Amino acid sequence: MADIVPLLQTLSWVLLIAGLVWVFRDRLNPLFDAVAERLRYSRLKGPGGFEVGEDLRTLPAVEPGGRVAETSTFSETATVTATDDLVGQRKALYKDSRRVFLAHVLEPTKITGQKFEIFIYLVRHRGGDLEDVARAEFYLGKHWGDKVFEVEQSSGEPLGFRTAAYGPFLCVCRVTFSDGGTTLISRYIDFEMGELLRGQ
Repeated sequence: MADIVPLLQTLSWVLLIAGLVWVFRDRLNPLFDAVAERLRYSRLKGPGGFEVGEDLRTLPAVEPGGRVAETSTFSETATVTATDDLVGQRKALYKDSRRVFLAHVLEPTKITGQKFEIFIYLVRHRGGDLEDVARAEFYLGKHWGDKVFEVEQSSGEPLGFRTAAYGPFLCVCRVTFSDGGTTLISRYIDFEMGELLRGQ
């Protein structure tokens, strides 16, 4: 009889834990998904450290200057000289945006139910100033009440905002310049580096 008591206690704990997982499965599913995604793109390197996962290391490599690494697996047509439409499109994106783009950085948040504190802001290509930008209007979608958040130029200050989010999202921004011109830019606010940051 004395041998059965520890067995019953262990079985009770197992059943209790299984029951709690079952009851709270809807809330735990996002956690399980996040862990699975984390394991997909990174692997444990050592205490408190992560490195890029092996699946990403299999991506074809292109060196600065355009030379394809010998071990890369690009198709024959993937390494031809850029066509005029791609060259033109890239130049047009630089010109239309006046070399102003969206950038973002993130850090773990303390806000319950959210994963990261995200800082979204304008940058000019190669570190140029933003003195000619009058304002920026940011739209993040329905999870932010379908509202447009307008930020006006304040000399010397970053032009952007911060928020918190549970999952990645698309940010669309209309930039208005001091001469009245406008441009529409966008950025996918991903959590790729954030997942590595959380593992540090």
